[in-house]
Amino acid sequence: MDPNRRRQIDALYHAALERAPEIRTAFLDGACRGDPELRSEVESLLARGSVLEATATVSPADTAAGAQIGAYRIVSQLGAGGMGEVYRAHDTKLGRDVAIKTLPREFARDPERLARFRREARVLASLNHPNIGAIYGLEESGGSTYLVLELVDGETLRGPMPVAKALDCARQIAEALEAAHQKGIVHRDLKPANVKITGPASGYPGRVKVLDFGLAKALWGTEKNQYLSQAATVTGLETVVGRVMGTPRYMSPEQARGQEVDKRTDIWAFGCVLFELLAGKQAFSGGTQAEAMAAILEREPDFETLPAATPARIRELLRRCLQKDAARRLPDIAEARAEIEKSAARGTKRWPLVAAACALLGLALGAAWWVRGLSTVGRSGGAPLRHVTFTQLTDQPGPETYPSLAPDGKSFVYASRASGNWDIYSQRVGGKNPVNLTKDSPVDDTQPVLSPNGEQIAFRSERDGGGIFVMGATGENVKRITDFGYNPAWSPDGNEIVCATAEFVHPETRDSSASQLFSVNVTLGEKRAITPAGEFAMQPNWSPHAHRIAYWSIHGAQWDIWTIARGGGKPVPVTNGKNILDPGAEHSVA
Repeated sequence: MDPNRRRQIDALYHAALERAPEIRTAFLDGACRGDPELRSEVESLLARGSVLEATATVSPADTAAGAQIGAYRIVSQLGAGGMGEVYRAHDTKLGRDVAIKTLPREFARDPERLARFRREARVLASLNHPNIGAIYGLEESGGSTYLVLELVDGETLRGPMPVAKALDCARQIAEALEAAHQKGIVHRDLKPANVKITGPASGYPGRVKVLDFGLAKALWGTEKNQYLSQAATVTGLETVVGRVMGTPRYMSPEQARGQEVDKRTDIWAFGCVLFELLAGKQAFSGGTQAEAMAAILEREPDFETLPAATPARIRELLRRCLQKDAARRLPDIAEARAEIEKSAARGTKRWPLVAAACALLGLALGAAWWVRGLSTVGRSGGAPLRHVTFTQLTDQPGPETYPSLAPDGKSFVYASRASGNWDIYSQRVGGKNPVNLTKDSPVDDTQPVLSPNGEQIAFRSERDGGGIFVMGATGENVKRITDFGYNPAWSPDGNEIVCATAEFVHPETRDSSASQLFSVNVTLGEKRAITPAGEFAMQPNWSPHAHRIAYWSIHGAQWDIWTIARGGGKPVPVTNGKNILDPGAEHSVA
């Protein structure tokens, strides 16, 4: 049988199978009009109840747990879809886990298609980018063909997300598409289900990985099939998901019409994905796939559903990506990436100003308190602060420092010497019963800071030689993550902690000639330097989008606030201060 005819029968069979038995006859009346032979073939398959024998990838014995495919030992099945089944396997030669995707047996019966697939796979394997799931190779066993892929453990992309996080994910997707398009590779089936965000076990949590790059073309080619357009109209085309056409709710208008596609199809899908990340709903939806495809061809997305915080630049980018006429669409994904970076940069520029203002206010208040303490007793103070209300939260004897408020604003932690040595206390806002979380520790525990989800506390402890430790929000499961460090600060995603190697006491003094910043992976304990050795960097904190880290530094007698990229690089000054011992010193934002 002609391969195109085989795929047509298979497509309509699966479309019919999706429908309740009582409406299949009406469906086939429309889908097979004028082609009684086609209808007979589809009804024959429906009568047999399965077409799996015709499209099976491998026999169950080949992929049972423990089965061996070349150097790969099958561990478990991960999923199945229109492009084959996927298994977790262990590479016995390199000692790593991989994903094995099985390919349909019809490949073995079609030498031309198999040869084309091998050619396409070689091109796809040339993609080497941190945001693209890698192809490791091809294996053949028992008359079946297998694709060996990078195993990406993580969460599937889904919205809604906070605007900053959505834009960060979109930027990484755009970078992946840009790298592929530069090599002439079009994804053709970009959708949230084909994007994952790596977890802590990966060693690089929060990284976006785009999967199944170009596999639709590699598997099914680019042949035009006129029956696809008919099926799109009649069936909604659940039938060829993952094949030539892509996934209905994310396919471009030219895909929906069965026309040739280029990189602008990926730009359309990118717009659909970004819209969904921001709005939490699909840009084009409907009760059925046919209704969704009608929306793609005829209607505009509801841009009013985007969050109010969506920057105007991003709204315009979405409109350009989702132009139905490919000739008027954003021509290059690099432009999308640039627009997202510009939008993020504007937020970055605003953040240091706010951070600097807050930090300067805190330092100014501290400096004013210190200078006042040195001044003559009885000297009158300045005018009181206006429009500010202070509420006392604690009343234990002795000093209480390093308060950290929980994300929900209902509780806080702090350090106190009420019991003799420094301990960490937890207390409800408005409550009067602080709980000592480190009462079993005979040494000082201080500098607590709650994690972004409020479930953990990072702190400095002198136990076992000193370092940064993490414990649960109620004092349980204490563990060391470094044997050095002061003033820990959580990254916004809670995966990393940045700290300084020297301790802050007073702005006018320093206990060390140098203080370096390090970031530590909370799960793995992996450490990396942020600032160069020999520099003096203190009290770090993260920007809201986690791209930069702020800290203060003293050069000579001048102190200033700086920021540096999370991966290191050249620090950028935010303030230009005068002599720290001069209480009348003025500061300006650099």
